[in-house]
Amino acid sequence: MQLDPITFEVLRNALGSMCDEGSEMIARLAYAPTISEGHDHSCALLTAEGRLVAHGNRDQAPHIGSFEPSVRVVKEWVGEFEPGDIYI
Repeated sequence: MQLDPITFEVLRNALGSMCDEGSEMIARLAYAPTISEGHDHSCALLTAEGRLVAHGNRDQAPHIGSFEPSVRVVKEWVGEFEPGDIYI
């Protein structure tokens, strides 16, 4: 499938915004100051195969590098993902 450049940018920014909003929710709900004030957390969207689709603008680089291997391990543990499954 090919996307025109405008549609691609709209989708890219929408997915990144979803991750930014998820990161803000984590920071608001966290009890630990390491998370809420130190921003030691990240939020990302990945495919069922564990491929990184999008991440937030303020995410920690070391976290981003661990997302794909972590999803592969969870997939080995769980088996196949079903529609609507969410793992945190």
